[in-house]
Amino acid sequence: YNAETDEDEPNMEEKSYDLASFFHGKYFYLFNNDFDDNTFRDIRRVIYAYDGVLEKQITSDVKYVITNRIWNQEFEK
Repeated sequence: YNAETDEDEPNMEEKSYDLASFFHGKYFYLFNNDFDDNTFRDIRRVIYAYDGVLEKQITSDVKYVITNRIWNQEFEK
């Protein structure tokens, strides 16, 4: 039997996966005082990984606010 049994190594330079861009065009504001540094970093990474925009201030573009609070007067902006 004369078949090759070695599997080719994947090319690490090629992108082997694409993340969904289901946050594309969505603007988020994250109350950083509500979360510890690790949680803030993790949430930020998820937003960016799925092509979202994280605003540093609440603007008219922001449609999603991430917080641990039930309500804040700034939400009405």
